[in-house]
Amino acid sequence: RHSGDDSKSCRRSSDSGQKTSIALLLAPLSRELRCTTLRVGTVWFLMSFSYSGFTLWLPEMLKSKGISSSGTYTLYGIMVLAEIPSLCIATALVHAGLQKRFLLAGCGAGCGIAMVACAGAGDEAMLDTALAASYFFVVSAWASLY
Repeated sequence: RHSGDDSKSCRRSSDSGQKTSIALLLAPLSRELRCTTLRVGTVWFLMSFSYSGFTLWLPEMLKSKGISSSGTYTLYGIMVLAEIPSLCIATALVHAGLQKRFLLAGCGAGCGIAMVACAGAGDEAMLDTALAASYFFVVSAWASLY
């Protein structure tokens, strides 16, 4: 008789756990959070789309500028190294109290300027610098989003 009571209480606690999990999953769609969820989702989608497009488009763009595939891999290495200070600076600014939306806007503007410099790069050194700067700002934007 005692073990039967335990199974009922276990069943009740797991049912309430399921209801709580469902409520947590649906919370971002509530009336109070719906607008914020839509904004964050839109920014996340646009950043994902642009970042993926950037990394997929880059080898073709470099090939059109006459840079060999070995130069492309070296450039990717430089860009990855730009991530480290980018993440550190973005994290420090968020922890220092800078609002994320201002950091995100600044990073977006910085990336835009870097991409204009990339499009107008006359030599390989300027192109490398512009691409590393764009990657620096893109990764900072990702860090500010989270």
